[in-house]
Amino acid sequence: MYQNIDFIILGGGLAGCALALELIQRDATLLLIDTPLAGAASPIAAGIANPVSGKRLTVEPELNEKQSALRAFSLALEQLSGHKVLSELPQTRYLNAEQSQNLTKLRTQTRFQQLAIENIPTLGNTAESLAIGNTYRLDIAKTCKLVRNILDLNNSRSTTKFDYNELILGDDGIRWRKHKAKKIIFCEGWRGIHNPWFNTLPFNLNKGQIVKLRYPQSQPNLNNWGQWELHTGTERWLGATTERDYQLLEPDPNGRAALLESLTHASEHYAINLTSPQETEVIQQFAGVRPATIDRNPFIGLHLLHPQLGIFNGFGGKGALHIPRAALAFVDQLLLNITSTDQSRLDYLLSK
Repeated sequence: MYQNIDFIILGGGLAGCALALELIQRDATLLLIDTPLAGAASPIAAGIANPVSGKRLTVEPELNEKQSALRAFSLALEQLSGHKVLSELPQTRYLNAEQSQNLTKLRTQTRFQQLAIENIPTLGNTAESLAIGNTYRLDIAKTCKLVRNILDLNNSRSTTKFDYNELILGDDGIRWRKHKAKKIIFCEGWRGIHNPWFNTLPFNLNKGQIVKLRYPQSQPNLNNWGQWELHTGTERWLGATTERDYQLLEPDPNGRAALLESLTHASEHYAINLTSPQETEVIQQFAGVRPATIDRNPFIGLHLLHPQLGIFNGFGGKGALHIPRAALAFVDQLLLNITSTDQSRLDYLLSK
């Protein structure tokens, strides 16, 4: 006898948890298969929802819509759990000479003008330092834990190891062990490269490493010079590397050395003061693999030949800002049959 549900979600990182939360708020029944994955990105992700990113200081497209969805997602979780997961984060962005030269041109762009960005005069040796508003931090590890707790109350989560060979596809949906569902949605992170139905998609995985340092500041803030130093109020983190040619999922000495070298460089060129050698003492080091894609757009939609199979993956290092809004749109597709450009893109990629 099968237990009938609407959806199975494979993957308990931020993508899977955000999708699950949106579905249960719309009265869908589901099972989240939450098997620990070595090298997963969500457990160590900083959760920085940055409105301006990259060497060119690009303002995030559709920023207002994405931030609105992020705030709504965190508020819904707070109301269900009683715990806050989202906070505003003061950010100082330090610019190199080329970025400083381009700043005048950037200020003429409407999207740039809409942000709360102010010059910070005479900081360090850099020509420009900016205070960037509209920056948020989502505590991703806490978020996922709270969603799991909510699902556990309804017996809607399993930590059973998933085997693709146990999945049975039928005209009316899928079957997995004792469960029968209309669809299964794969939110597997980097493991998506091994998915037998979606492994042809152009993933571009990269490994990121972060370290936890001593002496956090009492007030949360973010120092960003390409790498970043994050003070959460109780902890101090330095990150993150971007390694496309990696052999191991685990943290390694090279990643640690690269991060500390970057911090030393920042302290010499910008107003990031290190007063003692102990301030670069590493307490812990972590590594995870970002499920990035070649064109930096996520994979969202249903399989071209097997519509009972879906994917919600490929958010790279911008999951905190992108996932809540993407989850809203995908659930609209799943429950209301509203088509999207994401589905058209996925169809094209799977047909190649």
